[in-house]
Amino acid sequence: MWRAQTARIQADSEHTSQTSHERYTEYVRSAAKKGMANAWFIAINEDFPAFGKSYAELSPQEHRRAASIAQERLWGLNWLCGPGRNWDHVLLDT
Repeated sequence: MWRAQTARIQADSEHTSQTSHERYTEYVRSAAKKGMANAWFIAINEDFPAFGKSYAELSPQEHRRAASIAQERLWGLNWLCGPGRNWDHVLLDT
């Protein structure tokens, strides 16, 4: 989910300066290195993997799909960890 949001911010050139864009790229590289070091995933081009390529190389359609998958997984995790909730009372709309 974090990577999807980071990609969305980077794509918003109206609100992201070149310096900010470079900082986000470095944040992604750093997080990808940590993911590799912890054996969570194998980075591609110093980035998170998605659909067999680096996240930065995703098409707009693939980005939407990856973001949707991440969001659904986050909601599922929140349902599992949420105190006093059951499946019938979890907000599922997007």
